[in-house]
Amino acid sequence: MKITGKKVAIRDEAKPDAPVVAFVKEGEVLESCWKVIGREKPYTKCGAEHYDWYLVNAGTLRSGYVPVTCARKL
Repeated sequence: MKITGKKVAIRDEAKPDAPVVAFVKEGEVLESCWKVIGREKPYTKCGAEHYDWYLVNAGTLRSGYVPVTCARKL
């Protein structure tokens, strides 16, 4: 997947207020293995409202979650 937002937080959980694990910049390509279906209230990130998240590997020891509104599949 390719990041489409200018500076996107990778979060510890699939929640908009979860702790940030790392940041990625527009144009970076990350490996994503799952699309996580959001069960909470919708979030607004990168100019759009949605519920779902991508589980990504950010090249660190920990994986994290990116809003689907801030990335696109390649």
